[in-house]
Amino acid sequence: MDNNISTNKIRVLVVDDSAFMRKSITIMLTSDPEIEVVGTARDGIEAIEQTKKLKPDLITLDVEMPRMDGLTALEKIMKDCPTPVLMLSSLTTEGAETTVKALELGAVDFIAKELSFVSVNIVNIKDSLLKKVKEIVKHRRHKERLLKLQGLTLGQEKNIRLQHLLELGNYQKVYTERLRSEFLLAVPCLYSKLYQN
Repeated sequence: MDNNISTNKIRVLVVDDSAFMRKSITIMLTSDPEIEVVGTARDGIEAIEQTKKLKPDLITLDVEMPRMDGLTALEKIMKDCPTPVLMLSSLTTEGAETTVKALELGAVDFIAKELSFVSVNIVNIKDSLLKKVKEIVKHRRHKERLLKLQGLTLGQEKNIRLQHLLELGNYQKVYTERLRSEFLLAVPCLYSKLYQN
């Protein structure tokens, strides 16, 4: 019974160059019985290695780190081992350039440390953190179940969507070229009619 509960837990990898932050985030996450922290990493390089090794359900990722920053790590993780990523950094305030870049690279959400991770108020974002982690993983698991019923994996579904986009892009390109050709063919006719009049 306990084993089944454990396997159904949300497995999180915590990535931050600060030992204090890694510990704080771990304490907040593990306060919920549905979540377990399966590993931690101090920089982007360790994050990639741990992601491949542990295959977590979700990663909390800092931006500013030594050796390899969070955005570089995020891009590599999405390419090599796609995993839901929640950005947790003082640089990820809403609307900031770093946030936009992170979302473009594949991050699913963010929490700004500058508003919450100060020693006295560090637990203020606990509810928000737990809620986002659960919602993100719940959505992914639901999607995986639907795809499984269709006989597809997330990777296959991604490839199918990519193929559809490519087909749509090719169609639009052909359609645009056709319109352009028709326009160029029509121009001489228009000129000839004008001159005849």
